Amino acid sequence: MEGTARLRVGVLLILIVVGLVSSLGTAWRTGDWEGLFLNLGTEMLGAVATYVLLELFIGGRERREANKAALIAQLGSRVNDVTVAAAEELRRHGWLCDGSLQKAILHGANLEGINLSEANLKKADLSDANLEEANLTEANLQGADLFTANLQGAILWGTNLEGAHLTQSNLRGAIMWGANLEGAHLYKADLQWAILEGATLRETNLEEAILREANLQGADLIGANLKGAFLDEAGLSENTTLSDGTKWTLDTDMARFTDPDHPDFWHPEEPS
Repeated sequence: MEGTARLRVGVLLILIVVGLVSSLGTAWRTGDWEGLFLNLGTEMLGAVATYVLLELFIGGRERREANKAALIAQLGSRVNDVTVAAAEELRRHGWLCDGSLQKAILHGANLEGINLSEANLKKADLSDANLEEANLTEANLQGADLFTANLQGAILWGTNLEGAHLTQSNLRGAIMWGANLEGAHLYKADLQWAILEGATLRETNLEEAILREANLQGADLIGANLKGAFLDEAGLSENTTLSDGTKWTLDTDMARFTDPDHPDFWHPEEPS
């Protein structure tokens, strides 16, 4: 605001100086010194009109930014009705998808059942947020903090969760067809019944994650850490790529990826 005030004062001074120089220049060229004050008055009126228009533009922009900030703050509310209304307004203004929500602080927000499809929430803080049954189709959650977040039954179809922090998050029954979870952190996450068909799970940390009855058909698990993961009755298919780059078969012993005491235990190399 202080910078904007300086800009306003600077613009007003420039307009006054330009008007004065223009009037003096005209009088000097024409020798009509008697008309100097008339010309000066005309130039000053023009300067004032220009300033008023600029003031309206700057004022309108400030009101828009203030409105945006207020709506983002409301999106972080723990009252669901408030967050739903805020999301609708943000979408109407185009602020849901244009990057305005990048790095937004939405810790503990109640976003249950909310429509955040295609939202740009890159690196946003959604830790401990309630996103149960939320629609996050094709949303950008790259690098987002979703520590202990509740995403039970959420729609994450084609969602970008690359590098996201989902430690101890609840993803039970989440629909994650084709989601990008490359390099994501899912330590002790609950993915029971989750649909991960065709999902990218390259170099994902799934240590001690619960994947019971999860659908992993066609998933890409190259380089994934499955140490201690629970894969009881998980749905795997011949087009599922395992951590070591091999394809799953009926003869595959998945314990060699999950049990550190297995004689052929496979674990991704620690980064150097």
